[in-house]
Amino acid sequence: MRELSLGLIMNADLPFSIFSDPYFEQLVWLLDPQVADQVPWSRQSMSRKLDEVYNSKKSVVRQELQDGLTKIHLGFDLWTSPNRHAIMAVTAHFLDRQGHHQVRLLALRRQLGSHGGENLAVTLLEVVDEWQIQDRIGCVVLDNATTNDCCLQHLYKTIDPEMRPADIRARRMRCYGHVLNLVARAFLYGEDFETFEAESQVYGLLSRQEEDLRHWRKKGPIGKLHNVVKFIRSSPQRSELFKKVAHENDEAQGFRLAAESTAELEVVMNNDTRWNSTYLMISRALLKQGDIRAFFIHPDVEGSLPQEDILTADD
Repeated sequence: MRELSLGLIMNADLPFSIFSDPYFEQLVWLLDPQVADQVPWSRQSMSRKLDEVYNSKKSVVRQELQDGLTKIHLGFDLWTSPNRHAIMAVTAHFLDRQGHHQVRLLALRRQLGSHGGENLAVTLLEVVDEWQIQDRIGCVVLDNATTNDCCLQHLYKTIDPEMRPADIRARRMRCYGHVLNLVARAFLYGEDFETFEAESQVYGLLSRQEEDLRHWRKKGPIGKLHNVVKFIRSSPQRSELFKKVAHENDEAQGFRLAAESTAELEVVMNNDTRWNSTYLMISRALLKQGDIRAFFIHPDVEGSLPQEDILTADD
């Protein structure tokens, strides 16, 4: 019961104090007093239980890694947490004793200092040593950053000083998803899309809105759609009016009860932090295209968007 309670907190991203809520406590007592006696109500109890479960499950995963039929192939990436900490996530891929493919998260480790290859290798080696898989490492899947080449040089040379550079390169697997993302972004925005994004960010910081609109407009239909979405989302008043227009559209079209209304759905702005954000922007715009057309002929909006940004049938 305690382990399931902890699992609920982890899976739903709830605070440790969730079971201290008086209404939740009364609900459990009402359903089954015997079960209520097993629930770790205090946040201190849950915190202690977390350590117990983590250590217990870690032993199970460590044994799985040791018993696996194959080498342990790693993947890692870095991102910034909401509290501005650099975090390295490390995953292991292998076949277990039954020959089934398994994926295990080995670490969410804070990355201190620079993100240079040698420093990344230090963090990665700490994880490898902690899980005692130094002699089981196979390939490593990474994105195309040049620092990752340096990281793997240090990693493999530390594990096996006799390993040749050619063998290290053979074990460096490039992330297929990252390659596809680079190709898609180049197709949509041109080869120098990082400079394009940087220029757009500068215009935003300097509040040079007209220049940013022209900047995006150069990218054709995708850029024009970006400007349309930005216009709709630029103020709470416009967002509210957009929803109002969408609801009026539903009523005018005699929206079927059996169908799910899309009136409450927002238009989606693309950004450079999500690989598929442009796809999501286009997909949502196609779903909401009737509402978008109605919005721009509304008396409070008509004529406000530059004519150059109006999407045509060809777009």
